[in-house]
Amino acid sequence: MNRLLHAGFFRLKKSHFLWIALATILLGVFIPVNSYLDYRAMDIGHLPPLENFLNGHAMFVPIMLPVLISLFVGTEYSDGTLRNKLLVGHARWQVYLSTLIVNLTASLILTLAYLAGCLAVGLPLLGPPKTIPSGFLAAGIAGALITEFAVCALLTLISLLCSRKSGSVAICILGLMGMLLFSIFLQSKLSEPEFYPGYDMTVNGYVQSTEMVPNGSYVQGVKRQIYEFLMDFLPTGQMLSYANFEVQKLWLPPLYALLIFTVSTGMGLTIFQRKDLK
Repeated sequence: MNRLLHAGFFRLKKSHFLWIALATILLGVFIPVNSYLDYRAMDIGHLPPLENFLNGHAMFVPIMLPVLISLFVGTEYSDGTLRNKLLVGHARWQVYLSTLIVNLTASLILTLAYLAGCLAVGLPLLGPPKTIPSGFLAAGIAGALITEFAVCALLTLISLLCSRKSGSVAICILGLMGMLLFSIFLQSKLSEPEFYPGYDMTVNGYVQSTEMVPNGSYVQGVKRQIYEFLMDFLPTGQMLSYANFEVQKLWLPPLYALLIFTVSTGMGLTIFQRKDLK
């Protein structure tokens, strides 16, 4: 197992995919810089808080992982590296878990790079976080990292069970993008207000507000409970919530993410044991 991990980390270090993802993620640190310049240009009396950008990795990292993991694992298939690991005597569960650990490490590297860059640039410009308690801030960052690990586990499952690189890349990218679009739809529906102010035109041509009018687009009842559950359960829903620190129950999404991580890893280990790698 140690030899597999050593070889995996060596390949990860040499991987062009990781360095491209790392360079891309570091571009995210310029978001607070751009926001700072905009506020200064508009002569606004205050600056945006750093916490508005601090958890941006919750979106950036999972979006990059499908390409990174599917290409990294797919290259092992196409080069015959994966089958050679089995031929020299390594157990299939060792191959699977070592690949998963390397992928988790790549996710952690990207997250730490974003946080380090954001703090290095954001602290001098915007100052320390002000609007969110430190405990909630730390829990949000940790929860986002757990979500990223759950995404890693799902992508590792797909990439190791699909021996064609092009197929695994397509499934990973389209699958995550599909879930993300669905989560954006759920978020937009849940953000609809229950009532909105009504307006009437007076005889003098003025507009005046009247009593609150029920919003026909407001989701309620069992349907709302289902939407809220899906937002908490789906990794992409968690990504959207963590990115803006809009998590209502801090303990719930990490539990779902750990459940997804455990189930997907267990499924992957079971199916990979029987997979024909010829």
